[in-house]
Amino acid sequence: ITYWQNDFESTRPLYREALEIFRTVDDERGVQEGLYNVAFLYLLQKDPAAAHSYFAESRALAEQLGDKKPLADTAWGLAMVAIQMQDWDAATRWGHEAERLYVELEDDFGRGLARFVFYQVARYTGRYNEARRMMFATLEEADSRDGATTSSGLELLAEIEMLDARVDRAVKLRAASEALR
Repeated sequence: ITYWQNDFESTRPLYREALEIFRTVDDERGVQEGLYNVAFLYLLQKDPAAAHSYFAESRALAEQLGDKKPLADTAWGLAMVAIQMQDWDAATRWGHEAERLYVELEDDFGRGLARFVFYQVARYTGRYNEARRMMFATLEEADSRDGATTSSGLELLAEIEMLDARVDRAVKLRAASEALR
């Protein structure tokens, strides 16, 4: 509950406690997920070094267990860490690994996460037209009943328009995003 309330300071000790419980009862799948959860908090709080450490440990355990979903998720996490570290090659490499696994899993939400990696790399490296094309593709593929994907896509398009000095368009897209939320 604290995670969904964006109270990450309260969430971290709870996630660490859960991780220790999983270790105590020797639940490898629980440990793998617990490591991922702790890593994700560090990612959200812009501590890429700590996030990388936990994602890498989580991924190693997922490899031992042979689970594709955690492998895809940790590849995505490592891509996002690479973005925070401005390592565009690593971000792209991990993004492709996540995308490959999500496609194999037929996980459309995960494929959207992988696309977000590529969007961020394009955005941060000034390739605005490429980022714009990715968001248009995401919006075209989105289920018309999926307001969350549509509003997020519009918000990301607004961000690109603002960076590309297209303020009027950015304001309209952001307003549309907010109206959908």
